[in-house]
Amino acid sequence: MKIGIISKYPPIEGGVSSEIYWLAKYLGEKDVDVVVVTDSWAVEEDFRENIMYDELDKLQPKNVELYQVDPISLKKKKQAGKGGNSETLLFSMGLEVDEKEEPDIWYSHYLFPYGITSYFVSKKTEKPLILRHAGSDKELLGHSEYLPLIKIIKDSKIISASEEMNLLTGKLIDINKNFLCSLPEEFNLKQKTYKEVPTIGLIGKESPTKRWRELMEGLENVDEDFSLQFIMNNEEKIGNCMSRDLKDKTEFISFVPPWKMPKFYENIDILYCGEKGFYIPDHKPMVPLEGMSAGTCVCLSDELYGKYKDIYNLKSGEDVVVLNTLDSKDIGEKISEIIEGRKYEWIGKNGKEKYTVKNEYKDYIRFMKDVFEEQIGYKLS
Repeated sequence: MKIGIISKYPPIEGGVSSEIYWLAKYLGEKDVDVVVVTDSWAVEEDFRENIMYDELDKLQPKNVELYQVDPISLKKKKQAGKGGNSETLLFSMGLEVDEKEEPDIWYSHYLFPYGITSYFVSKKTEKPLILRHAGSDKELLGHSEYLPLIKIIKDSKIISASEEMNLLTGKLIDINKNFLCSLPEEFNLKQKTYKEVPTIGLIGKESPTKRWRELMEGLENVDEDFSLQFIMNNEEKIGNCMSRDLKDKTEFISFVPPWKMPKFYENIDILYCGEKGFYIPDHKPMVPLEGMSAGTCVCLSDELYGKYKDIYNLKSGEDVVVLNTLDSKDIGEKISEIIEGRKYEWIGKNGKEKYTVKNEYKDYIRFMKDVFEEQIGYKLS
């Protein structure tokens, strides 16, 4: 039995891409055949993960087949003045894959452009479709140019825990909110060690709401020794606001694929997640949870802390460190405090314990498998 997926996928950087990779991998391990259709190699370089030639096979774990839109074809399409969107190429490839692989159901996570494309593929092939939205999709629905999405949502079964989506469709598939924040076992590091001189890690696309510049200012006043490690693809954006001393302590790493992220958390001791003022109020990034799962001491903005504290029964100063990330002085003082006496070690261990109790990734995979089986009408082999 086969599941067809049209979505983001590595080497596109980001939470949805990572989620689809792990979902496909774990379904494959349960002997479910998965075919993925994506345009991920056409993504701009600033948002592309660095995948080495000798690890390309990891893009296709057991029982997973990958089909990629040709990035050169997409580039030619742009040069010919036919627009830069990849929907038509994804649609054409989806039909070709459907004919060749004969999936029993289509699934898409991220409504635009992947959900729209999979909707028309499912209509053309008369196959069932399951959609799932990202946080940014809900924001798009507030813009008039995306109104056609509402018709698609109303006409589709969609996995969501959102009240807004529940109002839009009578075909909502409710999902346990704990499943939305669950992570595979790879992030549960069993033998994490903590360095005497800690490494502070930062991950993601640079934006003002991440409050990295405030962190740089705060670190200028930290007397204790430390190093910095960034995972990002444009170091100039943040490097220009660093002093020479801080630059000497900093290593920049290109975005890495999902299977390498656990190694990153193994190498850092403190994870800074300073997001404040993000335009999607209920946005819950997975990066802080990945850090907690690995046993890394997570420094959260008060905004992010408010989103996670009740889910995981977190206590500031014990399980995570809460910062006013608009105040560089507060950032510097609290990071000094956790470096002194290696408090980051026991805070990291406490946070890991709190997260692990609520992590239900195996149940999430079972839930997804059950959803597909129900829509198809019989058991997946």
